[in-house]
Amino acid sequence: MPTVVLPIFIGIRAKVGRVYKMNKTIQFGEHVPGYSIPVLNEREVRASAGILFLFLFYAIMMVHFEGDFSLLKYFIIIFLADFTIRIFVNPKFSPSLILGRLLVSRQTPEYIGAPQKKFAWKVGLGLATCGMSSGLHFKSPDHQINFLYLNA
Repeated sequence: MPTVVLPIFIGIRAKVGRVYKMNKTIQFGEHVPGYSIPVLNEREVRASAGILFLFLFYAIMMVHFEGDFSLLKYFIIIFLADFTIRIFVNPKFSPSLILGRLLVSRQTPEYIGAPQKKFAWKVGLGLATCGMSSGLHFKSPDHQINFLYLNA
C-alpha cells in the first residue's frame, strides 16, 4: 500500500485505508492491532528489570563489603525517578526501559496488558518513596553519612 504523509501540523502518518492515532507524549502503553487494551512489550520490561537489579545488587554488595552507602542512595534516587517517568509520563521515556528496548530490539515482542504493569509499578514507586523517605530521616550505621549530603 502506498504511504500518505499528512500535513506536518497534524503530526501523524497514515497508510491508505488505515488510520493510526497520533502518538501522545503522556500515555501509558501502546495501542497494538489485535489487542483491545494498551499493551507493553514484556521483553523490554524484563530487560529493564534486569538492568535495575544488577545496579541494585552491586550497590548492596558495596554496602556489605565496603560499608559504603553512597551508591545505594544514588540507586534509590534513580529508581524513584525511573518509576516516576514510567507511571506519570510515558514508559517510552524511562531510561532503564530505553536500555532494555535496545537490548531486546532483535527479539519478537511479547505483549502484556499495560494496566497490570501500571499497578505493579505503582507498588514499586511506593517502595522507592519509602526508601527515599527513610533515607532522609535516618543516618547510616557509621553516623557520618546523611542522605541529604551524598558526598560521603
